[in-house]
Amino acid sequence: MNALELFFVLLAMVAALVGVGYAIALARRGRVVSDPGEQPSWPRFHVRYYTVALLFLAFDMEMAYMYPWAVVFRELGFFAYAEIGFFLTVLGLGIAYAWRERALEWA
Repeated sequence: MNALELFFVLLAMVAALVGVGYAIALARRGRVVSDPGEQPSWPRFHVRYYTVALLFLAFDMEMAYMYPWAVVFRELGFFAYAEIGFFLTVLGLGIAYAWRERALEWA
């Protein structure tokens, strides 16, 4: 299978998924989403949840950047230590700031 055939197969799959989604939307048209006595479909979360989520993303990205750093560690020598030290210092300051602002407390 060459690249053009693969492109058309993927295009057909996307078109099929869009068609299925459109058919489901037509079938559900006119239904009541929620009654007045029920909870809303988008509940509100406390702002601390978002802060912890952003901290998680920051430390998750740290791990994503640690792998390429580890691959070239021997080639860079002392510069690699300085670079990762600066990176970890910035992240450490971020967690210290979040801790000081009491962003990690749930109650």
